[in-house]
Amino acid sequence: AIREQNWFAVALEFVIVIAGVVIGFQINAWNEERAANAAAEQAVTRLRSESEAVVEFWIESVADAVENDFNRVALLRALEVGQVEQGLEAEVYDGINGLYHYGAFTPPRNVFDELMASGGLRLISDPDASAAVSEYSEQLTFITGMLDQFRTGVSDGLSALDGRVFSQFDPSSSTLRRYEYDIELLSQDREFISGIVDGVRNQRVFLFFRLGTLRTAFEMCEALSAAKGERCATAEAGRSQHDAAWAYVNEMREAP
Repeated sequence: AIREQNWFAVALEFVIVIAGVVIGFQINAWNEERAANAAAEQAVTRLRSESEAVVEFWIESVADAVENDFNRVALLRALEVGQVEQGLEAEVYDGINGLYHYGAFTPPRNVFDELMASGGLRLISDPDASAAVSEYSEQLTFITGMLDQFRTGVSDGLSALDGRVFSQFDPSSSTLRRYEYDIELLSQDREFISGIVDGVRNQRVFLFFRLGTLRTAFEMCEALSAAKGERCATAEAGRSQHDAAWAYVNEMREAP
């Protein structure tokens, strides 16, 4: 067309070429958008499924923490009056046995970690779900960091038991050990009681951290489920455990 100086044909061919390029780019953009939407849908589906198990983990963690808190408070009350209340011997023993134990947190997180590493969490388009996942992520990072910090004081706490709480051979125990102690004598040791109160207080603080993490866990599950038009089956149990634990704390505060 150029050789023939047919400028109309030249312009038409130019427009056809440009239109082809533009259409090609548009098709690629559509394909990329569809792939991104599919990836986002898959990410929400997989994370929603995992979040159910996450809620169950923190329900159990909070329930254990409440039980252990009750045992530790029983220990404090025994030290306060110089004797163990009848029927609470096992609770007081467990209160001493687990006073300085800070177990690792191992909630299900394979999908969560995979999406964090790949940047896949950015694919969650639902704003409520995205915000809930971010809040849980921040809470999980916080409680894990605090766990390391609180563990640094464990050795000092255990050393306070030296010369006061003694290990005895117990062949009936799976660990071959049983603690022996004199509550009446220990109740007269102000320094010892102060250390025990601090240890119980620190564990109570961790109960609060667990409650915060449980809340963000079931809220994450609810938000991810809502984004899929589904229901989080464990959210109700998570909320019930959360409320029951707070009711326990408030009841203990009002107890004589």
